[in-house]
Amino acid sequence: MARRAGVRSPGGSLPYLMIAAGFLLLLGGGESLVRGAVTLARRLGVSPLLVGATIVAFGTSAPELAVAVKAQLTDHGDIAMGSVVGSNIANTWLVLGGTAALRPVHWARRAVCHDAGGLALSSLLFCVLAYSAATLGRPEGTVLFGTLVGLTTFNYWRERRQRPLTLELLEREADELVEDTPLPKAIFFTLVGFIAIFFGAGLLVDGAAAVARLFGVSEATIGLTIVAIGTSLPELAACCVAAARGHADIALGNVVGSNVFNMLCIGGIAAMIAPLRVEVRILGVDLWIMLAAMMALALWLVAFDRIGRLIGSMGVATYLVWVLSHGGSLH
Repeated sequence: MARRAGVRSPGGSLPYLMIAAGFLLLLGGGESLVRGAVTLARRLGVSPLLVGATIVAFGTSAPELAVAVKAQLTDHGDIAMGSVVGSNIANTWLVLGGTAALRPVHWARRAVCHDAGGLALSSLLFCVLAYSAATLGRPEGTVLFGTLVGLTTFNYWRERRQRPLTLELLEREADELVEDTPLPKAIFFTLVGFIAIFFGAGLLVDGAAAVARLFGVSEATIGLTIVAIGTSLPELAACCVAAARGHADIALGNVVGSNVFNMLCIGGIAAMIAPLRVEVRILGVDLWIMLAAMMALALWLVAFDRIGRLIGSMGVATYLVWVLSHGGSLH
């Protein structure tokens, strides 16, 4: 495998310590950022809907965004692309499936049609652009990010007539995150969260690149598995806590919103920073596995009104099988 310029090849346990430290900083930083920013916004009189749709949605996806930007800026684009595809697969099968296995997830079918349509549209657009171009450049990145702006604008316009599922659930999550915290403390938590995510992303990308070199595997494989799981930890933690509190449906809003954000915002911004190459294995296999998972979720949302423990457990098992299909490359 070709070596990347400017990155030394460390040995021993150092790469794994870097990855572990990166995970911890991303998880703690994401939690601190979301709680601090939500409390700050509510103290300043921002509406729960706006807080949920922007700060909570952005905060839970901040680790993925930070990792993708860091990877692009340091010439590790395969990690960025792998993390986008891998995070969406992890969110759907591991996070949503695990939450449903813990406590069934329910929703009103009539309320989710537009959200399911937005997920399907985003997935088709991302996959078509990635397959047709094989390298996402600034034009494709602009299209992806512009689509996100369009979908967000449409959701706000629609909110005046009918509350969309993802915004309603994110609003509820924002209300649950508000604490009796003084304003200076909320500002401190927000800043600490940003700093932790910044340094955590750097450690995770550098450690992941080092592990890829040590095992002689592609950086895309590391991005699809190790990095994707690590950056999905905030969603997994938030959804498990919500399920334990009897609000498993919040996981659905988190997953749908995060998946759309990953493809349109993170993929779009990464492509605008530098050309985002789609590695051969991703182009031939994993891209279509992600598309199948996204379309299956969209269809399930409009055809049924719940994900039970059996289906959730099957999703987790499917995710483990998919990870193991990549595991042979790590030995």
